[in-house]
Amino acid sequence: MHADSESLTRKVSFYQALPDIWRLGARYRADPTTELRIAADYTRWSVQRTQCVAVHGQPCVVTADGEVAPDSGVVQNVRRYFKDTMGVRVGVSRWVKPTLELFGGLGFETGAAPDSTLDPVLADGANVALAFGARFELEPSMFIAVSLTHLQFFTRDNTGKSQLAAPDVAAVTRRADGGGV
Repeated sequence: MHADSESLTRKVSFYQALPDIWRLGARYRADPTTELRIAADYTRWSVQRTQCVAVHGQPCVVTADGEVAPDSGVVQNVRRYFKDTMGVRVGVSRWVKPTLELFGGLGFETGAAPDSTLDPVLADGANVALAFGARFELEPSMFIAVSLTHLQFFTRDNTGKSQLAAPDVAAVTRRADGGGV
């Protein structure tokens, strides 16, 4: 920025709806040294329609087609229209000594972003996760743990489906085209 150029500093507010998450899990001690686990979750991402930034103290209101409503302080309105997601995970722990636990797990989760609003800045899509690690008990109620999780997303191709840069979208809502592989 040049010394003679002007800059504008404003306080803004960020608006978004966050999801409810429903989780259910169970564990089973197969024997004194082995524990099996299963868990599932349902996340209501569909409540997140947009993420809106507005001048602080002014409402963040846009019309159904993304235009800024009168008397609104919208600076940016990012369309999301997320879908609900589901996930399931299984795991096992094995205590090789009473103070040393080895564990591993496998999981699958669906993605929230539809092809029309998939944003390149978000890593989102159906994925599998593989995890393993160890936990060592130093003394009762004090542990050291280390783990590694590999998260593998499935390839997505939304070429020609992105609506982020559509010409009918208002400038405060328009984003770079998110279409591609």
